[in-house]
Amino acid sequence: MKRGAEIFASDRGKSRERGPLEFKSHLVEREGDLGLLCRKDVITVYSSTRIEEAIEEMVRAKIKKLPVIDAGTKRLLGMVTSYDIADFLGGGEKHNIITKRHNGNYLSAINEPVREIMASDIPRAYVEESLEEAMERLVKSKYTGMPVLDENDRVVGIITERDFIKPIAGLETGISVRDVMTEEVLTLPPGAPLIDAMRAMVRNVFRRIPITSEGSLLGIITTIDILSHFIEKETFSKIRSSGLEIVLNEEISRLMTKEVITVSPDKDVGYASKIMLDREIGGLPVLSNGELVGIVTEKDVISSFI
Repeated sequence: MKRGAEIFASDRGKSRERGPLEFKSHLVEREGDLGLLCRKDVITVYSSTRIEEAIEEMVRAKIKKLPVIDAGTKRLLGMVTSYDIADFLGGGEKHNIITKRHNGNYLSAINEPVREIMASDIPRAYVEESLEEAMERLVKSKYTGMPVLDENDRVVGIITERDFIKPIAGLETGISVRDVMTEEVLTLPPGAPLIDAMRAMVRNVFRRIPITSEGSLLGIITTIDILSHFIEKETFSKIRSSGLEIVLNEEISRLMTKEVITVSPDKDVGYASKIMLDREIGGLPVLSNGELVGIVTEKDVISSFI
């Protein structure tokens, strides 16, 4: 959204000179700019929308979250995310919808409405809030984005961690990737079954897991990779002929992204932010001399300014 980016355009030169403090002070100064920074082209679904349709929409639009609204009042009811879908497919308790309610019949279960798997206790923001208030609320949550509402609780936009890193993308902030990255990285071997990846994602609230072998980074698997796999015709055919278990036990090397975009720990977070913004990815494995030493996410970056 062009207008949101323009909020910070006049201060880009100053940010380069003054460092990280300029970013937060700018947010504090501007009340009500949340309505400008948030994206208005938000995709929503009704509570009656089928889970299969939600999966297809996420994959088509390359998004990880869908606000759920009431068909009559248009008010926000909750949100369904790629994390919820991974939970439903086999990662957590929502998988009981398939195993117990539908006796293991995945093709039947995906016709359930999204209200069965959505979360209602989610962070939300209002158009007249300050950017700082919204950013702090989002960072403290497990979510990467939240709906922006009007005074009647109707969705008018969505604000994500990616929107908040736009002001520093490409700038010299004085903060290195090493300063904010997570050093203890959960990894999986390429031969691990898909179900292990989904369970790890749900248990740890991760949306991406690096795939390694003997210390070497071979790829990365994300929740979107998993969703994309489950709507493929070949996957449907396998499930129809042999059941869901055969897909859940596939090796993750078949799904992982092999061309992984990485960053050095010595790079500025402004540099890392630019990569994530340009490539539309939420996290980067951190490599030092070819060795995986951490992972940095959009949440890590914006947390460093609070």
